[in-house]
Amino acid sequence: MHSEGLKQHIANEFAKKDCIVAFLDILGFKELVQNSVHSKDPTDTEIIIGNIQSALKDALKNIETGENKDLNLIKYKVFSDCTCLSTPTFHGKDNEASNLCTFITMIKGYTFNLIRKNIYLRGGISAGYHYEDNYMIFSDGLIKAHHLEKKEALYPRTILDEDLVQRFKRLWVDQKDIILDFNVQTRLITDEKGITFINPFNLMQSMDKQTLKDINAQHSKKKLKKIDNKFNRERLEDIEGKIIKYKDNKCVLPKYEWLKEFINWNIKPKSSKYKFEYLLK
Repeated sequence: MHSEGLKQHIANEFAKKDCIVAFLDILGFKELVQNSVHSKDPTDTEIIIGNIQSALKDALKNIETGENKDLNLIKYKVFSDCTCLSTPTFHGKDNEASNLCTFITMIKGYTFNLIRKNIYLRGGISAGYHYEDNYMIFSDGLIKAHHLEKKEALYPRTILDEDLVQRFKRLWVDQKDIILDFNVQTRLITDEKGITFINPFNLMQSMDKQTLKDINAQHSKKKLKKIDNKFNRERLEDIEGKIIKYKDNKCVLPKYEWLKEFINWNIKPKSSKYKFEYLLK
């Protein structure tokens, strides 16, 4: 299917209003805004706004290449501390796996880009009816995703609802080659309670198959892990600072204590107090 045909196909799927929807919330946004607004440096607000905008644009740019160029696979809205992302489900169709993987790739990229600026997200991903235009969103999928973010995610992570988890398990059997091409099996993690979420860390090791092949021509797997762990340890320093800062805040402290253990797991699984495993294996 040529580019214009694909664009129309995607537009038709959006018109069916059956979408996968992500709701993402920036943690500590109120404090972030107030600190920048009342800062003596007038550029602080511009820097934060720029960080959020560039994080989103770079993540979108990363997926809008090759066959995906100019296809508008993902719609988005940013309002205050919230980001809403949506894409057609393509449920039961040939491109179901590739579109799901693209969506996960984009969210991982967006989250990673913000973490680089010490900004952390919590979110939920679900599916359902979703209407969106330039002025409003009317969405059952968004309501469900927001519920996941608010009631079940708990920590700085973006979780998948059970329906999407089961879809990935089915696609791991039916369209495994596509998932392997995207390397998404390295990005979906399940915790001790059976909650599945996107791993925003270890970016180099979780690149898509073709990119990894190109990179491995110059760098060994050991080198890629070393690059990832350098980033992970830098994030640990920021998290440990937040743990000290919020040591008396019983609401905020557990979020960063959990994140510290998850980063430890990414560096060396046995060094974490908590147990995590890959969803697809």
